Amino acid sequence: MMAGIGYVCVFLFLGLFLSHQLFRGEPMPVRVWAGVLFALLGLMWAPVPFAFAYGFTIPVLIGGMALMAGVSLGGTLFLSRRTGFSKLEGKATPLFYSIVITVTLVVGYILFRHVLLPRGDVLYSGRSTWGDLPVHLSIISVFAEQGTFPPDYPVFPGAHLGYPFLVNLVSASFRLLGWSLRWSVLIPSWLFLGVLSGGFYFLARRFLRDALGVALAAVLFFVNGGLGVVYYLEGAWENPGKFFGIFSDFANSPTNYIEHNIRWSTIVCDMLVPQRTTLAGWAVLFFVLWMLKRAMDTHDRRQYLLAGLAGGLLPMVHTHSFLGLVVVAVVWFLVFFVTSPRKGAYFVDWLMFALPLAALSLPQVWYWTVPQSVEGGFVRWQPGWVNQADIWPWFWIKNAGLAFILIFPALFGGAGRQMRKFYLGAVAVFVLSETVVFQPWDWDNIKLHFVWYIFTAFLVADYVSRGYYKLPAGLSRKVLLVFLVVAFSLSGALSIGRDLVLIVPIFSTPQQEAGEFIREHTPPDAVFLSADHHAHPISPLAGRFTYVGFHGLLWSHGIDFHERAEAVRLMFEDSEKFPELADEHGIDYVYISDDERRKFEIDFPFFFENYPMVFEARGIMVFAISERAIAWAENVEGGL
Repeated sequence: MMAGIGYVCVFLFLGLFLSHQLFRGEPMPVRVWAGVLFALLGLMWAPVPFAFAYGFTIPVLIGGMALMAGVSLGGTLFLSRRTGFSKLEGKATPLFYSIVITVTLVVGYILFRHVLLPRGDVLYSGRSTWGDLPVHLSIISVFAEQGTFPPDYPVFPGAHLGYPFLVNLVSASFRLLGWSLRWSVLIPSWLFLGVLSGGFYFLARRFLRDALGVALAAVLFFVNGGLGVVYYLEGAWENPGKFFGIFSDFANSPTNYIEHNIRWSTIVCDMLVPQRTTLAGWAVLFFVLWMLKRAMDTHDRRQYLLAGLAGGLLPMVHTHSFLGLVVVAVVWFLVFFVTSPRKGAYFVDWLMFALPLAALSLPQVWYWTVPQSVEGGFVRWQPGWVNQADIWPWFWIKNAGLAFILIFPALFGGAGRQMRKFYLGAVAVFVLSETVVFQPWDWDNIKLHFVWYIFTAFLVADYVSRGYYKLPAGLSRKVLLVFLVVAFSLSGALSIGRDLVLIVPIFSTPQQEAGEFIREHTPPDAVFLSADHHAHPISPLAGRFTYVGFHGLLWSHGIDFHERAEAVRLMFEDSEKFPELADEHGIDYVYISDDERRKFEIDFPFFFENYPMVFEARGIMVFAISERAIAWAENVEGGL
């Protein structure tokens, strides 16, 4: 545990040192925020060059610390010029601390309850994390246990992992240094939450003129929702249980009610809590957008350069954030180029952003993203996104609510010329995400839609703030403001309340015992045959390969699993073919639990008669199949 604490402290010190040099004229909160972000970028990226050559090991983590030290020193020398960047941010206000503390505490508490929460001998998750958590735990555990790099899919060995995995690499570092799986997930998540919420505040201040606008933008963004609550209010007077069912309904919420075509999920519940890549990606994205806006305001090419360097690291942190950044940046460049009186210098300014962005991002996109997304046939034309039942714009009115309605008066009646120009970048993102789908599961496009929504929150908040101060002072305008805040946030607030209280079991005691046994008493790269239940302990808890994992995950990542799935069925149900198929597919162990019993007609006598059972606990059995697995069981304490 102490080694992990020392490791993160080294990166925090180096990140804060670099930030202090670059932003020495800025108030302390800016320097701390940027410094922690630099530290997190280092934790994600610094080990990667060494891992390609030597695998993911403790010496590689040490090499990563040395690289971070070099980057910190080099960045200080080449970017700061001993003067730091122009001082642009004012003194941090109580609103800054309110946003950072509230978001970090609320979302952090939900994570605390949702990430392997121990209750007795059972580990619990939450509604929002129940599906995604095992995926992230699998990547973390396989990194930490196997040390291979670049990684394969833990639940489909042999398939190149194109999913952005760097936030999980941070957790795997802590796991490798002795932290528990639970704290390896929670500590980095809390750090990213603090950086993300601080970044939102500073970015909002770049676009909004007053504290009221920033506060409204925070409500619009973090407590987003539409008219979904109406479906719970219908008939609630006669049957109050219908309304209060919000807090116990596992499948539906006021912001995610498929039956009524409500698909605009709450950012807290369906992004920041379960989607670790989004959490890390937005933390970086907010910094890059903030830095880019500062560069455009000051024409400081060092700021363009820093924005490009940070943006170039985004693809394997969060691909959707990177795509949204590129679209926004291209539109901003074109829109402001037309009216720039210094076109030659303006072009060079943007070149300072584009060159490092391209140099760092293109290798990632070519190596990881293109093989999975483009060659895998993910990208397709699909106008209307997930809307198949409602006319446009009614779908967006009932999903995004009053915020969507106010876009149009804000654009054409309240926003200044500069705000409209900047919002064109968001419009381009919206059009793209409304017409082109970038992954098999079309709902995932919401991650791109939310890049549009960041600027929509700014636009609408600015409009409401301006209108508020134009009204006569008094109780009536305060009542109107409260009404608008409730209208903006009621569905989202109820959804967040649901996640605060709703938890469900994810790993039973026998599953934990099986996971611990497998982790301690099987080869690190062992391949297990099992059913495709998403929360098997094989990969998430033990860090071993599952030959064919959860089919829904594999489909959503564009992996053709059908041939292997049929082979799994034959191996479980056809004992005559099993030895040949197990050898052909490289199966080391067979895992049998209630999931396998429900799905397959298993010939139990065949396994008992031909293979040693190396583990058994309350209905879970593990059989050693391959020669190396049998030899391992015979020679490792705790085996046969």
